[in-house]
Amino acid sequence: MSGIRFLALAVAVTFASIHSGCVGEQPTQVTISGGASPIFTLLGNGDLATFTVYLVPPDSEHMAQPISTTPPVWRIVAKPDFLHGRPISQMRHLMYGVVPKGYQQTSDPQAIIPGTTYYFNCETTNAPSAWGFFRVENGKAMPTEAKLPCLDMRNGKWITVPCSQ
Repeated sequence: MSGIRFLALAVAVTFASIHSGCVGEQPTQVTISGGASPIFTLLGNGDLATFTVYLVPPDSEHMAQPISTTPPVWRIVAKPDFLHGRPISQMRHLMYGVVPKGYQQTSDPQAIIPGTTYYFNCETTNAPSAWGFFRVENGKAMPTEAKLPCLDMRNGKWITVPCSQ
């Protein structure tokens, strides 16, 4: 086999083996509904590892550290660990403050403050995770938009860096 044919075959085999692990993987999607206690509807074929909610500060674009370093207002984690979550297809809905079977609460739920923006991070295994923002207005939970800075740790300090697209 010539060198060019061998190289082409090696590239094709590598590409196929890398992408065969992704077949059937559906990115996680989260929609928000409900009232003063938001309901998160989960779609996808991953397994829920953790679900965390953070309060977004009013001046969020100028945060000096990532939001994940701040105390969450609510967090659940799969038992016994991150790798043993239930399939999202079996869960379908999470209600803020209610711990589903097979999970433990690592941060007690704080009251949702109407008009305040919150960030959620829905970490999954076996599929891409999802994140987003929500708020409660007039007794109704709804998605919203917010900006968080992109930060990187350099020489022991967080610095703002350009966000990758």
